[in-house]
Amino acid sequence: MKFLLSLFFVFTLYGCANTSVHNAVNDLNDKLEQDGSPYRWTSKDVNGGVIMEKYPLGRVTPTVADPTLRKDIEDLITKAELGEGKASGKIIETRLLKKDTTSITETWIVERVDGQKVAYTIKMTPAGEGVDINLRGPW
Repeated sequence: MKFLLSLFFVFTLYGCANTSVHNAVNDLNDKLEQDGSPYRWTSKDVNGGVIMEKYPLGRVTPTVADPTLRKDIEDLITKAELGEGKASGKIIETRLLKKDTTSITETWIVERVDGQKVAYTIKMTPAGEGVDINLRGPW
């Protein structure tokens, strides 16, 4: 009887911890979505426990920006990186986040000189003869 009671207690604690982590992930993802972050969290059951992993949204794809627009975006990212006190890194990946009739939003992943990877979201909206660029980040 003591064994069954102990086993019940262990599974109850595991279930509570598991539920708590999953609830925390949902809460974090709600906040990230409200903030416009290009990341989300997921939880996985592993070896009797639960881990959380952060992952980028969107699918890896070449940017839609032509060479001139790409240079303008890279210049904005360099300026933002310098504002963070970081040397300019290199663009290692672009991801399509959203495409609709009025704009395209991409995530550009930058690898800094120190190896840290950060993301910038870039919303490109046609405007007259050019394109308006709305850059957010680093994330």
